[in-house]
Amino acid sequence: MKSIGVFLLATAWLLVSTDVVVARPVRIWSYQELLEESDLVVTATPTANNDTREHIDLPDFDGQRVIGVNTTFTVSGVFKGDKALKDFVLHHHRPGPGGMIVPNGPTFVYFAVSEKPSAPRRTYILFLHREADGRYAPVVGQADPGLGVNELEGVYESAVTETQTKLGIDIANVLKQCKSIRPGMTRAELSKVFSTEGGFSTVTHRTYVYRDCPYIKVDVDFAPSAPKQDVEKPTEIVTKISKPYLDWSVAD
Repeated sequence: MKSIGVFLLATAWLLVSTDVVVARPVRIWSYQELLEESDLVVTATPTANNDTREHIDLPDFDGQRVIGVNTTFTVSGVFKGDKALKDFVLHHHRPGPGGMIVPNGPTFVYFAVSEKPSAPRRTYILFLHREADGRYAPVVGQADPGLGVNELEGVYESAVTETQTKLGIDIANVLKQCKSIRPGMTRAELSKVFSTEGGFSTVTHRTYVYRDCPYIKVDVDFAPSAPKQDVEKPTEIVTKISKPYLDWSVAD
């Protein structure tokens, strides 16, 4: 699925390049278990993504800050639950400020929303439980929500072609968003696509990480808004931005 493919590709590249191997126990759900424990099972297409005011430590992951996300879906089919349901909001998370993910940490999901009506829409089957406020969440929990979400597959001439096509689309979308930030834009505009991370930085130079995958980074230079300034301001102007590259997350 969108950004899971990019996220896993970036992670795999970094693991191979540094010979790092990490693991934690993860429950593998059967489809029967997913069906039985879900309040709602649907096929649906994402139509909007919005961050919420929820900024928390994810339970069972010490120090893992996350930001709540509401993704709105349009329903195309209901296998279990309210058959009259037309749309719903999925509550999930993304990595918190800086995009940091703790060792052996959780995985996240992100759903691309097409900006062009003519663009292919990606449809998913989701296994969900209903929350008290009326939103839905992955029945498998928030630690590895992708285990309860699957993209409906198209027909390709081979598995290689399928992987290349989907991954190519995902990477192209990421590069397009990265390229949308140009010199002359403000730090506030930059922050719509990228988040800060730990490590050394100054008012005039900082490394940023792509919001949906903290291993995709850019280095950015700014023009300070005042002499001897020592505090970053959202109105500062980007003077230079590097091409995106892959690297491990950095903590303070």
